[in-house]
Amino acid sequence: MLRSLKSRTAIVVGLVTAATVTFGAGVAMAVWSSTSTTSITSPTDALTTPALGAVSGVTSSGATINWTDPGSWRSATTYTATATATSHTTHTCNALASASSCALTGLDAGVTYSVSVAGQLNNWISAAATTTLTTIVVAAVPALVVSPSSSTQTAGAAFNVTITATVNGVTDVTYSGNKTLDWSGGLTSPGNFAPSYPTNPVNFVAGMATVPVTLFKASSTAQTLLVTDHNAAGYTGSTSPGITVNSAGVQLSFSPGSTQVTKNTTNTFTVLVPNDAYGNAYVSATGLSVSLSLTNTSNWGFGSTGTGTKSLTITSGPAGNTFSITESGANKAATLSGTITATGFTAPVSASLTSSN
Repeated sequence: MLRSLKSRTAIVVGLVTAATVTFGAGVAMAVWSSTSTTSITSPTDALTTPALGAVSGVTSSGATINWTDPGSWRSATTYTATATATSHTTHTCNALASASSCALTGLDAGVTYSVSVAGQLNNWISAAATTTLTTIVVAAVPALVVSPSSSTQTAGAAFNVTITATVNGVTDVTYSGNKTLDWSGGLTSPGNFAPSYPTNPVNFVAGMATVPVTLFKASSTAQTLLVTDHNAAGYTGSTSPGITVNSAGVQLSFSPGSTQVTKNTTNTFTVLVPNDAYGNAYVSATGLSVSLSLTNTSNWGFGSTGTGTKSLTITSGPAGNTFSITESGANKAATLSGTITATGFTAPVSASLTSSN
């Protein structure tokens, strides 16, 4: 089917089988075989250059490109915006004609980009409309990222803290050499043991340093360490999350210890957890498991005669960790003992128990 679209019309009729056909200005149309592999170059007035609107939403890494289709005898179905800048990666975005905009992302901050927008219909591409945009310059924001080897530590035990200098969240590899650091945030223990921080200067290599720290105050409330470069403004940061400190290991004991009990009675015993070497009462996020055992269960037992084992989870100190032992019969003997697997803690000394006449 042939159709005249302009008063000055050049018409090519026939099947195109293996050639590229180019039409000059004023040509209305071409007819080609639907089975042809021929490429067709559009008339120059077939797809009109899109009309660009103002660039909007400019940030340090992106912008929105806007356009309108001014109308022509053929309309583009898709548009592509391309942003280029010397020595920077080229970025593109695409949109259907109905969208009239697309968002460029991944741009570099503070760079002026040349932007071109072209419409496309099948293999026909319009001439590009061009503009420029300059992304926002991001102010340099230095910081120190302070990372403990673990967020749970033990009073009196040294642990490593890695400090990373950053600018806008990226490691600052130029931050190197000896630095004077100011530390705060660690608490002093009840026994008057203050936190032990690294001696200055601290040597940084390509923005990073790892140093030992020791905290002595046990607390279920996290301690947040703040680190600041004494001589470089802005380089500061704190541990996130904070550091929870468990009390140090101690030897447990039975109360009463070796003792005589009244025959045919139930007796209350306690596992005592003394303060640690730094004056801390027992603190642990997980609790302390003690396995208790009794001999001579024919006459003795935990709660009832014949029960020779018991598990006890300690969550506080020094007292409050009670259990009961029942005894039946006169002049009977048994041994109370306990085992514990927690690092740094020692089980109570076994207690010899006897019943009265």
